[in-house]
Amino acid sequence: MKYTPDIFVGLDQAERTGWCLIASGRVLAHGVTRDEGEVVGVVAAVISASGGNLARVLVAFEDHSDIPLTNKSSHGRWGGPQRNTASLLGMGDARGGWRQEFARFGHPSRLRLLVTSEEWRMRVLGLSNRHGTAKLKLAAKQWASAKLNELINDDNEAEAVAIASWAALDGIARLEQGRTAARIQARDKRQEKRQLELLTPREASR
Repeated sequence: MKYTPDIFVGLDQAERTGWCLIASGRVLAHGVTRDEGEVVGVVAAVISASGGNLARVLVAFEDHSDIPLTNKSSHGRWGGPQRNTASLLGMGDARGGWRQEFARFGHPSRLRLLVTSEEWRMRVLGLSNRHGTAKLKLAAKQWASAKLNELINDDNEAEAVAIASWAALDGIARLEQGRTAARIQARDKRQEKRQLELLTPREASR
């Protein structure tokens, strides 16, 4: 039986990873993890919320590939975020830990998506990365605090709430885009194979 995800997890991975769990259109839980044990606890909470059916769960990780690389963490030309090699490696390690934990319980890899900070900020906050990092993080905390009706002081946690909200808004459409692209690629490969089969041995070797 095919399931459409109705549970959404947003992760702003870093040394202190922000996380947020949305189900039935509302935020069920959110916070920040500091070690592997806390990651295990969050994944267990997601499994519980899904009733053990992880085909219902879509996980969105922040994709940092659109953030310029520099010698040190700073602001870009327009004051937007930049990352250094060490910070990017740390984010990659954090993402890998989460992926490994979800995979350990059989979560389908196709239900784990990457979303750039530009994408989720524009969709949820209505702000471009051209704004300064300080302004972007403050906006995320203000937005999350208003959405949850509680004070959110940690920017990683606030951004995770926004990422989970992006997943609830656009995640399924992103999945469908990926499925369509995969079908087109498979069709093109089949057509190429049939064309090769019609060629003579001499033509095929050219």
